Amino acid sequence: MPTFIDSLANVLIISALVAIFVSLRRNNRTPRFKLWMQGWVVMWVHFALTLVPAVSPRFDAVVDSISTAALGVAGLAFLVSVTVVVNETGWRRLLLGVLTPLICLFALALGFGITTHLPLYVVGLAIYLFCLGAFIYHYKRASPYVIAMALLTIVFGGLGLQRIYHGDFQGGYYAMLLAEYAICALLTVRAFRSWTAGVTAVVAGFITWSCVWGAAAFAPEFVQRLGAANNIFNFPKLLVAFGMIVTELERRSQAATGAERRERQLGQQLARFAGVTTRLLAGDEVNAICDEIAQTITEIGNFRRAAIIMTDDAGRLFVAGHAGLDAKSVAELREAVARTSIKDIEKTVAHSRPLGNNSVLAPHEVMACVPRVPTSQTFAEGLLWSAGDEVLVPLRSGAGNYLGAISLDDPKEASRVVAEEMYALEMLASHLGAAIEKASLQRKMIVREKLASIGQLVGGVAHELNNPLTVIIGYGDLLSDADTEGRFERELSTLRREARRMRSIIDNLLRFARQSKTDTQSANLTQAIEEALELRNYEFTRRGIEVKRDLVEELPAVNIDESQLKTVIVNLLNNAFDAVQDCPEKHVAIYTRRVADKVLLSIIDSGSGFTDVTRAFDPFFSTKGVGRGAGLGLSICYGIVKQHGGDIYAQNVQPTGACVTMELRLAVETTVGSSPANGAAMN
Repeated sequence: MPTFIDSLANVLIISALVAIFVSLRRNNRTPRFKLWMQGWVVMWVHFALTLVPAVSPRFDAVVDSISTAALGVAGLAFLVSVTVVVNETGWRRLLLGVLTPLICLFALALGFGITTHLPLYVVGLAIYLFCLGAFIYHYKRASPYVIAMALLTIVFGGLGLQRIYHGDFQGGYYAMLLAEYAICALLTVRAFRSWTAGVTAVVAGFITWSCVWGAAAFAPEFVQRLGAANNIFNFPKLLVAFGMIVTELERRSQAATGAERRERQLGQQLARFAGVTTRLLAGDEVNAICDEIAQTITEIGNFRRAAIIMTDDAGRLFVAGHAGLDAKSVAELREAVARTSIKDIEKTVAHSRPLGNNSVLAPHEVMACVPRVPTSQTFAEGLLWSAGDEVLVPLRSGAGNYLGAISLDDPKEASRVVAEEMYALEMLASHLGAAIEKASLQRKMIVREKLASIGQLVGGVAHELNNPLTVIIGYGDLLSDADTEGRFERELSTLRREARRMRSIIDNLLRFARQSKTDTQSANLTQAIEEALELRNYEFTRRGIEVKRDLVEELPAVNIDESQLKTVIVNLLNNAFDAVQDCPEKHVAIYTRRVADKVLLSIIDSGSGFTDVTRAFDPFFSTKGVGRGAGLGLSICYGIVKQHGGDIYAQNVQPTGACVTMELRLAVETTVGSSPANGAAMN
């Protein structure tokens, strides 16, 4: 037996180690380090009990039981600390809560010298089966580590049970401790995946410690012959303790180095992003530098792939910039974005885990409904990031409306996907959102100013042309009446027809120039659509054009003059008619729906679409042939809708065709529970 001085020295050494663990614990609150500290506190109890003098057989049995149990419980804490469940609170508590009482029960029986092997065999079997069941549940895939752990569990667990069954309870307990500490060595290698000085010391300590238990289990005579030299068996314990302390110090050193590196990278990000922000504020076109922004993000940030998705003036999403994607992936992304709306991005952000102040970590399950490109990158188990996850940084206007998002994928270091890393990107996103909003407002202002100036011009010209045109039409009618023999019938008919077409154009010019505010009234959208279709029904039928209606019943009244609403609808139907009449597939679809406090009307045709959708509402811009239109129809529609506080936008649809959507506000008199003045009811 060790002398009192030897035991006291051991207690003092372990006390110093426990003090170091307690001190280090203040700055490391991870479950793994907490279990290490708890394991060494329990091990201190084991050593401290060696100083307790013998008092009575019963008291000595209690001391021996606690001392023996401390060895197994400490080993259990070390074992759980290096398993995959160390960060899973439920499983961690289950393992400790079930196995600790069983170990203590077995140690209590050893301390009191119970010789009935059946109860101890049942306890040992319960420990063995529970460990094996947990092992099978968590390690389903075979690997060298898993196979080695399985063999250790089966072989040494089986040998321990065999010794217990044959009455060698102490040897059975030591055999189980052998398996416990040997598995700790294997799992430590798997948990850290590096051979630093600290990890190497821990692994070597666990291996030699398991050898100590192997000698105690299978060569007890050899251990007894060593006599006072038994303290040599404490060397593995100290090696493990010092290795754990060194491992923690190495972790802190790596963390400090990583923090310094990340601080430098953050400074670089801020500097590069500041340059981008300066260009945005200076008036550079947002779309023109989005590729450069994405490239900057991937070069100096933590992500290998980046895409900037924005909305155009019509509210459609498009890929404004990208980096880290090959040509095929870019094509897939563009196709996916075309099928997505800004509402999908809003829902994804709402159902994702907040990362920073204006960023979220969207798991791959949530990302199923938004545009993304599958990745071939793999990530280690146990991380908060897995393949298919993405970070989304929304682009918002000053009022908080979504304008798009920055999508980030394939982190270079998954452990760095934290709030601190997103600070610079979130600042960039806020500046980018402000620039997008500013550019959109400038474009709308330019369009309005252009329409207003053109309106003043064409209004004056139309009035000047109207007077001589009236004379031309009058004399044309007189000449037609005078030509009783019909010698000039064809010429006069052409003259009169073209003069009337010119009058129609002038009327459109005057209507376009009439930008004054009118006394807005409410109108029934569904009724206006039906009346407009009735006017064009004959031409649609004669030309074989199929008209599909999807009109919501009992739409509330809209805030627009009824006659002007009919003008807008007729113009839109005329455009759709002209677009499809020369196409093999002739389809026109009309949809209505209510969204919040607005009513939407969409007219979709199967024609060739707009050659330049951004100029669809420009005056005198037309894709029709010569003589088939003056290019004022959509401009007139735009002016009328805007006068009444609504919105109208155009877009091309796939594979062919165009869609014009009009948004109108609800009539002021429309309230919940009451009917509008024109008879339309609330939804």
